Amino acid sequence: MSDGEIVGGRLKGFDYEVYKVRVKNSDNQKGASGRYRVIYYVKTSDLVILCNIYSKSDCESIDDSLIEKSIQEYLEENNL
Repeated sequence: MSDGEIVGGRLKGFDYEVYKVRVKNSDNQKGASGRYRVIYYVKTSDLVILCNIYSKSDCESIDDSLIEKSIQEYLEENNL
């Protein structure tokens, strides 16, 4: 993110602003299927929470419940 720009696509089905962005993996030359997937939650304009990061070549996708669990655990641990 820079200058308030949100990158990636917003994921549907969440009560939070959760986004997925694809990031190049220079160690893997498989094109789009070798990229990393970064899932993050925009809590406020000053707080972005990394939920999950995974390689598409290792994992096709992750379950929404895992994303939800990551957010809930962070919020509880930080009293937010």
